[in-house]
Amino acid sequence: MIGYWETFGEKTAVEILHDHVETMARDIAFVEHYGPNPETTFRTMREQALQDAAIADPVSTPKLEGQAAKLDQLWRYASGQSKPSYNQTLSAVADGLANLNVAAKLGGAVWASVFGDKVMMEAVSHKNNLPALQRWRYEIGLLNPLSGPERRLLQQQGLMLDGVRSGLQRFYEGLGKTGVTGRIANAVMRISGMQAINDIRKGAFGASLMGQLGNMLRAGVKFTDLQAGDVRAAKQYGITAHDWGVWSLAPLQDVGFGTRALTPEGIAQITDAQLKASSAIGQAEGPEVAAKVRRDAIVKLLGVVNTESEFAIITPGWQERSAFYGDLQRGTAKGELVRSMLQFKSFPWTAFQRGMDIVANQDGPAGKAAMVSYLIVATTLAGAMIIQIREMLSGKDPRPMNPDKGYDKFKFWGAAFLQGGALGIYGDFLASANQTRYGTGPLEIMAGPTIGPLLSLGLVQPMNAAAKTIAGKPTHLAAQTIAQLKGFVPGNNLWYTKAATEHLVWQRVMESLSPGYLSHIRQRTQKEYGQDWWWQPGESSPERPPDLKKAISP
Repeated sequence: MIGYWETFGEKTAVEILHDHVETMARDIAFVEHYGPNPETTFRTMREQALQDAAIADPVSTPKLEGQAAKLDQLWRYASGQSKPSYNQTLSAVADGLANLNVAAKLGGAVWASVFGDKVMMEAVSHKNNLPALQRWRYEIGLLNPLSGPERRLLQQQGLMLDGVRSGLQRFYEGLGKTGVTGRIANAVMRISGMQAINDIRKGAFGASLMGQLGNMLRAGVKFTDLQAGDVRAAKQYGITAHDWGVWSLAPLQDVGFGTRALTPEGIAQITDAQLKASSAIGQAEGPEVAAKVRRDAIVKLLGVVNTESEFAIITPGWQERSAFYGDLQRGTAKGELVRSMLQFKSFPWTAFQRGMDIVANQDGPAGKAAMVSYLIVATTLAGAMIIQIREMLSGKDPRPMNPDKGYDKFKFWGAAFLQGGALGIYGDFLASANQTRYGTGPLEIMAGPTIGPLLSLGLVQPMNAAAKTIAGKPTHLAAQTIAQLKGFVPGNNLWYTKAATEHLVWQRVMESLSPGYLSHIRQRTQKEYGQDWWWQPGESSPERPPDLKKAISP
């Protein structure tokens, strides 16, 4: 059996189990909310809503029909009605290239997570009135390698499960069939630290949210007394007075770092007698009804906490994924080409959507304006931190943030604004009219991380080289080709090895193939960014540490 599976199967044991549980959970939820025939129920509700809206506003009928079409696409994606792959071989090749992009290009993305994601986490935490000091204590405490008991405690409560799933995947990835490139991509994301940072952030936020709910229940806050600022998730996610009443019966549990919170384990400890005494169930109801009430209360708590955690620590959900990939069939030339172009673009789009949502949730024009101001300032500062760390890790001094008259301040702060909004690669065009730091232009960037480099290698760079040759300028075509190809080498962009890899391997190869290329790099860096190098290109070891004063000196 296992031999057949390893030969003809497409997934590992953990992937099969995960997909099976996810499918069961989705189907159960659809039946509970839409009845025995979810598809018919959805279609009936959709048609009725569209008809009512069109009657109320006939002029907007075309717009309403477009919105209904988007809703149909989301429904198909969420209900698992996506078409199977038309060509498994083509899908496998596309997945392999996508995995190579992840393994080669996201090794330094952890810093975007550390600084960039913090902005939305703080905004959502503020909206939920989560105590900042408690949440920061959680986050810092979980970063401690010795806090294993606290992490396991949160995992028992249904939090920080991404790390558990990653560990299971690593342990069982040899059982069944999994692509080599997929293993490499997963390994790079693990050793870069990005998975751990996101998991810890979600755990800290979720524990703080459970703690705040516990504080309110312990203080005897009634459901009718909840204010708009009291854990917005309580009402936004369908929590009712009945649910609140059941939660109030649960004993608060220790979730580490001196915090007692409302937890699934606490809800499970509610007795049948307590439910009857509180009128949560009738006196004649049996243990089956009591068990269902407890289960529903646990499901709603985890739904609130996990959904809000993925809102705070930005994670593309069904809505974003369906908008990007919902109508694209795997295994077709069009589907794989468009998916390739859209790789790495769903996160910036999700970040923008989250920002719009959090602004829309603010009360009144003053509140919305304050949130917009916070997001602009905070994301720009976060982007500045990301840029400076990225530059120093690549062997350069920090960029001048307050340059003299020879350099435009907008070049740095405009790039910082875009970087904080997850569009850092586009900020490079502020400093160079037609190139990013990787030597690619707008056309290649829009074409995506796979088609873009191939387009650059096969068309753009040869054309540029021909034009330079005619003008009598050095082309450095061989070095630029290596710069493109190394973007597909797994682990090439790991943040803690990038400087050594660049200086000891890639720069030497480029200089040997195109003499004078490293001098060209130094001149371009100085000309466009007003920047020097603490580890000079081509040198075996650095001359000095980064000059931090360069960041603030004019």
